[in-house]
Amino acid sequence: IKTYANAGVGVEETARVCVQLRDAAGNWSATVSDTIVYDTQAPVVSSFVLAGGSNLTTALTVTAEVVASGSPVLMRLSGACGSGSWEPFAGLRSVALSEGLNTRAVTLQDAAGNQSVCSTDSITVDSLGPTTPFVEINGGDAITNDTLLQLALSASGDDFVEVAEDVGFISILYSGASVATTSVTLLSAVDGVKTLYVRFLDAAGNTSAIGSDSIVLDTQAPVISGVVLDNGALYNTSIAGTIGVATSAQDLNGLSQMRVLLTSAGDCTGLGAQAPEAYVSSATKTYAGSGANKEESLRVCVSVSDVSGN
Repeated sequence: IKTYANAGVGVEETARVCVQLRDAAGNWSATVSDTIVYDTQAPVVSSFVLAGGSNLTTALTVTAEVVASGSPVLMRLSGACGSGSWEPFAGLRSVALSEGLNTRAVTLQDAAGNQSVCSTDSITVDSLGPTTPFVEINGGDAITNDTLLQLALSASGDDFVEVAEDVGFISILYSGASVATTSVTLLSAVDGVKTLYVRFLDAAGNTSAIGSDSIVLDTQAPVISGVVLDNGALYNTSIAGTIGVATSAQDLNGLSQMRVLLTSAGDCTGLGAQAPEAYVSSATKTYAGSGANKEESLRVCVSVSDVSGN
């Protein structure tokens, strides 16, 4: 047994052993030799990453990449240092993962049996989209006269939200971080049923199911076709000033309120200051300037609004 003078940790080189023999008469044989690789230098893992170094993925299978020096021939790739079986070294390997946080460990071994320090990398798998998507327009109102809409939004497990006027999410009204409320302006101002679609996304890019809500846009004012006083009479002789007012008005979505002004003035100034009341087509009103011995022209002014506020 001989001791190699260059021996030590971290040495990798070819050692040659030369031998001569001498007999009793002092004659030396020819020199014979052999070589052996002296290797106490373990492989070094300079880089070990899952999915290119990402810390989040939607995939349940990713690529593990190992960059190393020291001529590794075997590798042990498993869920923890010291576990798993040895297999031929490969710089790229497919790795199966599960939902949630995953850690993988790699150890390399060279032909001499030297093993590298164990290296690890972790990645989170998120392949499930947000759930329970919800959108509500204008607090649940059925109709509006404004293209500016107020939205209430919610989902579970979301980071981002998109709102659109089409189910294909081409006409995007809002796209950004998730919010509980926001306002959007309709791209189309044509009256009719307006449906908004919403989808939520998480940080991994998973998408929820699509939620939706609808509201009727009505920007057309009601039309008053006529006002008849006292069934068409030319004179009113009531000392109390009671006057029958019949109003003919139409609206596609229904009438809601009305204002009525009885005045001796030449125009309808002051009608807008009258308190709104529920719309009726026929009503009895009292003229505030009534009394005995009165003779004057009385003007009755009427305006109506529909259910959307026009």
